[in-house]
Amino acid sequence: MRKATIVVSCLAAIACGPDDPGRAVVAVVGDQSIRLTELEGYLQANLVPVDRDDEPVSALESDSVRSRLLDALIDNVLLARESERRGLTVDERDIDRQLEQGVGEVESAFRREDRRAWARRQLAAQALEERVAADLVAIDDAELQAYMAENPEPTIREERLVLRGLTFPSLEDALRVRSQIVEGHDTFTGAVSRYATSESDGVPVEIAWPKLPETIRGALRHLEPRRVSPAVEYEGHAYLFEIEAWLTKKPETEAVRLERAREDLARLRQSWAIDALLQKLRASTVISIRRSQLPFRYRDPS
Repeated sequence: MRKATIVVSCLAAIACGPDDPGRAVVAVVGDQSIRLTELEGYLQANLVPVDRDDEPVSALESDSVRSRLLDALIDNVLLARESERRGLTVDERDIDRQLEQGVGEVESAFRREDRRAWARRQLAAQALEERVAADLVAIDDAELQAYMAENPEPTIREERLVLRGLTFPSLEDALRVRSQIVEGHDTFTGAVSRYATSESDGVPVEIAWPKLPETIRGALRHLEPRRVSPAVEYEGHAYLFEIEAWLTKKPETEAVRLERAREDLARLRQSWAIDALLQKLRASTVISIRRSQLPFRYRDPS
């Protein structure tokens, strides 16, 4: 029996030991390691394969995009560690639900043994972001009025619109394609033909303005028909939109405009608070990037 146990142990060590390049450590964040398998899963989930008809991506651009994604992965580890330090817990049932629902495309990019740890870290970081938002001082009327003065919007909002969307797994890819469209190297229709990943991509949809998520409304608020929207992140994906037409107009009350501005400002303040927290965590945490283990040339943020 002891001999059999030793054999099994040796086989396990061979399967996940140093001979498995995927287990190589590519970065260390405090007391936590990021292994190559996790980085590769994260890159796979956040990079769109380049179409053969696209302009070739330079090595510099490719390395820069991957470097920023590694930075984002490190930020995720920092937030999860801080969440644990503050005593915020993640319910195992929430992890089960996330994996079952398959917030699916991201987790499926990882090796099976890495998926649960990834889901746990995502939920821990989310719990911290929610706590940060809850701890912010309430927006007072003076701050809200100042924000609205700096960010004016029309008092008339079209109530319904015809909208086309295009989905991307990462913000970087959406930004790259948007740049091609804005610079006249592509059109929204052409981008749909190359990058569509579902039957709904590029299909015109008539929708009531209030039913759109506020994150998307914010990107469309000042958009003219037949113009490509800014890149939008929503529920783990990035999007570009094109408005085909506004259909009706409806005056908005001051109360509606105030509430929308308050929601916009609250999101901005949360984003600023998370950015400030990450700066502190990066300054107080030993972070080591093992460049020799990376499948690309790491480029420091400019």
